[in-house]
Amino acid sequence: TEHRSAFILNAVIYEVLSEKWAMYGQKLFMCWFVLHLIYCMLLTMWCLRFPFHHQLDTDTDSDAFMFSSLSLFIKCGMVIISVKALTMIAMEMCEFYALVKEHKCKRAWYIYFEKGNNSILSILSVTGIFKIIAWITNTFCVLLITFLVLRMYSDDEHSTMRVD
Repeated sequence: TEHRSAFILNAVIYEVLSEKWAMYGQKLFMCWFVLHLIYCMLLTMWCLRFPFHHQLDTDTDSDAFMFSSLSLFIKCGMVIISVKALTMIAMEMCEFYALVKEHKCKRAWYIYFEKGNNSILSILSVTGIFKIIAWITNTFCVLLITFLVLRMYSDDEHSTMRVD
């Protein structure tokens, strides 16, 4: 991290970190990178193929958009995107919970976002800014997909009630 760069200059710490990187860190990083790249491609393809135009024209019965009419790719994409976002939220919550248990709430907040000191005016680190961005995007993905699914299910129920 930015504030701990002098810590890594210690020969013993550098050796331990280098050994961990060689043993499993590099493989774990590459695996996570590839999974995230696949997730980004899936999210892009999902957004390009999702029929958003039907969401705008739900006034007419002929253009009613129903969850059952979605392709398997779109349904699987919704599940994968939601699972990834929920997993990331859960991981971050576990990390923050562990910090709170060890350091209490206020100090955990500063450690989690890697603020330099306890001053309210201190600037977040780059890592802290990316954590905020990750929280916003993951939460937004889950909320958006939840909203779309609830809306589609309610459209499905209304269309089956009209048929009966």
